[in-house]
Amino acid sequence: MGDNGCCYLLQCIENVCNRLESLNISYTKMDKKSVEFLTNIINKNSLKIASLNISGNKLGDKNFSDISLALSKNSHIVRFFTYDNDLGTISSFLLGTILRYDKKIRWLDISKNKFDDENVTNIYKGIISNNTLEGLILNENFITNKSLSVKLIYAFNFKE
Repeated sequence: MGDNGCCYLLQCIENVCNRLESLNISYTKMDKKSVEFLTNIINKNSLKIASLNISGNKLGDKNFSDISLALSKNSHIVRFFTYDNDLGTISSFLLGTILRYDKKIRWLDISKNKFDDENVTNIYKGIISNNTLEGLILNENFITNKSLSVKLIYAFNFKE
């Protein structure tokens, strides 16, 4: 679809749809322009999107930071899928902050990104104070078993 095609689709959704519960724009090759349209849609809150899938677009930290800011202002998205987007350290801080302060997200898939033992700690810190998250998928990152076992045990012991 590419960035231009995704822009047209998002503009059409914004102008025509009254209520859209699920938006899957995974693997559409969206980029900066599409991200701007998407953040406008997310910020408006008028579509009441409950599930957003932006996976496989190789967005990187810069584009993801715009989306995460919009996500923090949205009051409806409870399922967020952003696997295979080349997310790294900056995104781990943003996701940790979202999980810490945004209590609506129930399912989060951040698989197949660039999270390693060092920066996944930011995500764990968000989990500590989050009591609404029901599912977190971290497949195909660069996280070792040792990191997961020690940090998750700490996080869940801290919550109780």
